[in-house]
Amino acid sequence: MAYAASALSFMLENLGKPVVFTGSQIPLCEPYNDARRNFIMALIFASRDTIPEVCIFFHDRLLRGSRATKINTHRLMAFDSPNCEPLAKIGISIDENEHLFLPPARGTLRVHTRMDTRTLTLRVVPGFDDGMIQAIINAAKETHVRALVLQLYGTGNVPSVKKEFTQMLSDASSKGTLIVASTQCLTGHVMLGHYATGRALVDAGVISAGDMTLEAISCKLAYLFGRRDLTREEVGGLMGVSLRGEITPADALPPPPLSSAYQRASRKGRKYY
Repeated sequence: MAYAASALSFMLENLGKPVVFTGSQIPLCEPYNDARRNFIMALIFASRDTIPEVCIFFHDRLLRGSRATKINTHRLMAFDSPNCEPLAKIGISIDENEHLFLPPARGTLRVHTRMDTRTLTLRVVPGFDDGMIQAIINAAKETHVRALVLQLYGTGNVPSVKKEFTQMLSDASSKGTLIVASTQCLTGHVMLGHYATGRALVDAGVISAGDMTLEAISCKLAYLFGRRDLTREEVGGLMGVSLRGEITPADALPPPPLSSAYQRASRKGRKYY
């Protein structure tokens, strides 16, 4: 559901009304279930005209579709948006975070049905074999893979002794593959320039995914490449731009650890969609 909501959020440009996904952990046929409430609340939010975007309602919260991810298989709160507050939460009343709502559409609705899914995702683990990854990249080139998404440690780091790995990424980038760095952490964001290993990735042509979920990264790449009117450099530049509220702009992210008082003060209180 998180992938479907992310994909649809990019496919529906200039959306002027809510599109709400929902489901349940316990089937509707069971005497005790969460399906009925989820369905009713999804209908209530879908009938409003103040939230013109794709959302997921689950348990007690309305989540931005391009920020949502599944976090649990056995609890009623199965979905969450770790790096973005819920658009609304329900209790006795409905509490909306109106400052998070996307602005009204400025043009007519456009539906983008062409999605280029030639993207490869690799989760880096300690002790990984450079040769195996090189073989995967070489095989991927035969199918004209457009992008490689790397799930890295922490703020976007790789082992400092892996010089061959960094060179491998540089070669792949120079041959036309877009390399995107994301974090394996559920919350937080990528800061490629903060540590030496991250700076080496920047020099190799790797771009940051910021605080996007893996679902949003893959769907955004599929949407941008599927448009066929953008170069690889333009796609790389747009990965850091909020198109559907899927990413926090770099100047609104929390300052890095041990930052100066000026850095902290310059970002304090900034809010973006």
